[in-house]
Amino acid sequence: MNRVLITQVNDDNKRIDKIIRILFPGIPISALYRAIRLGKIRVNDKKINPSYKVRTGDRITHFLKEEELSSLAARSKDSESKVPIELKDAILLRNENLLALNKPPGIPVHGNHSLCSLLQPYLDSLATPSLSFKPGPLHRLDKDTSGILFFGLSLEGARSFTDLLINRILEKCYLGLLLGDLKEPLLMEDRLLKNKEGLVTVDNQGKRAGTALYPLISNGKYTFVRIRIHTGIKHQIRIQSAHHGFPLAGDFKYGGRDNRIRPYLLHAYSYSLKEEIPALGFRRLTAPLPESALVKLKTAFPERKESDFLKFLGYNGVNDAL
Repeated sequence: MNRVLITQVNDDNKRIDKIIRILFPGIPISALYRAIRLGKIRVNDKKINPSYKVRTGDRITHFLKEEELSSLAARSKDSESKVPIELKDAILLRNENLLALNKPPGIPVHGNHSLCSLLQPYLDSLATPSLSFKPGPLHRLDKDTSGILFFGLSLEGARSFTDLLINRILEKCYLGLLLGDLKEPLLMEDRLLKNKEGLVTVDNQGKRAGTALYPLISNGKYTFVRIRIHTGIKHQIRIQSAHHGFPLAGDFKYGGRDNRIRPYLLHAYSYSLKEEIPALGFRRLTAPLPESALVKLKTAFPERKESDFLKFLGYNGVNDAL
């Protein structure tokens, strides 16, 4: 392709990283970000940030040689071949710093036969070679919990994401199916403590946990809820919901005994930021409900259509990835 390209009216106000992903469709995203950072892709002869928004008439210049492009394209194909086939459609976001997957329910994140053991060759193929940094998950989801799971592909991405979690800047939204008739939003403030057996319980000596439940659909026996968590403690949603009288349906460990819904439905639905952080590459990310979750919802609410559940979420399948 030409070394110099001039942006047109329809390109105005588009991010440069989105444009180059179209211009170089076979090149790994991580390699394109690296090219921008090193000045191998410039705008108006200046180094730019991946979040730079072009203007009509801007000159985009790249200094990537044909053999370099061919090598990067081959690396991309090799990388894609390392994705386990059952997870190929689960990728929500991938850039040089982060990978986000829509984790299926029923698979643990760590240990033997886990998501990490399946993904490690793929993660290693995406990450920049390093003696001290190893790509891996940046938080945890329980085995039967589905939804968004982030992996760090660079030290910068891992640190940025972890800082946001620690400082509670990332807004996390879950979806769940509860036993009981919840009619009004419920804000739960408790203290959770891990006991000697390793179980987390409600205890005044524990850490503060804040969770809010917002009912979407209820029929007297079950309530489909949107959940916002303000802290991140192991089993927080499961423990607090049960403690306040609305356990997750099918969560036998925490009092949600229900043989019709098993295991429970808990889905990490979205992560949102109030302002742009280029290192992460998204403002809002959503993960569609898995088919098994929709089956559980139809079991709990047989009078409802599948479109009803999606309508209540406002889900349109579009992510605001930068």
